[in-house]
Amino acid sequence: MRVLAIFFLVGIATFSNAAEWVEVSRISDNTREVDKGSIKGDKPVIAFTSRHVVADSGELKVGRNNVKYMVMEQRVDCAKRTIVVLSSEAQREDGTSISKQRLVGQDDNSVVTGSVDDDILKFVCG
Repeated sequence: MRVLAIFFLVGIATFSNAAEWVEVSRISDNTREVDKGSIKGDKPVIAFTSRHVVADSGELKVGRNNVKYMVMEQRVDCAKRTIVVLSSEAQREDGTSISKQRLVGQDDNSVVTGSVDDDILKFVCG
């Protein structure tokens, strides 16, 4: 009975941490999504997780591995209209990690009107 209870609790914890991906931008067959549950912070500075969904499995590779998702931890400044990538992780179609890197010392980038980053900024900043 205890084992069953432990599996139940682990299942609930895993389910509660599941990402809630929302498409915020699309260019051709490639999409950019934001995990609604990852949006944290108070305006103007907000942190969140986004992912680029690669439509063609052979379009992007890390070594011999086809990349399906490029998951990024990002931060925006809604007032200054800037965005920065803090880390990125290449993932296979099943969501397993191929590689992950933390980006240190990155400068904030100005968001260009009409860009994918503009779509993200509008979604995250509301």
